Amino acid sequence: MKHFLILTDGIAGDAEAILAYTADLAKNGITTSTVAVGEDSEQSFLEHIAIAGQGHHHDAARVAELPRIVLEGDARSARAAPWRRSPIRIQRLKAHEVLAGVDVAKPRPRSTG
Repeated sequence: MKHFLILTDGIAGDAEAILAYTADLAKNGITTSTVAVGEDSEQSFLEHIAIAGQGHHHDAARVAELPRIVLEGDARSARAAPWRRSPIRIQRLKAHEVLAGVDVAKPRPRSTG
């Protein structure tokens, strides 16, 4: 199972291209879920991404909610498909205040799922 979890404010450029790409990923077995961060996040657009990606949309009104949202998504994904042993890679595409002080490049304990 392959799944993208996007944490973003949803403010993006070419919305149509993003939705088309997300739908194409889903057709190829890669689902996409979204987590809105920030008070000015584009909730509607992020919901559309999650629908196109056959995933789920969440609103993280507070940073403290992020661990719960991520863990719920992991549990949901684990129930939706057979387990596959493959490493989970974390990649930050753009800095955001929510990730201040988090070094995503730092080696983490190996996690599979």
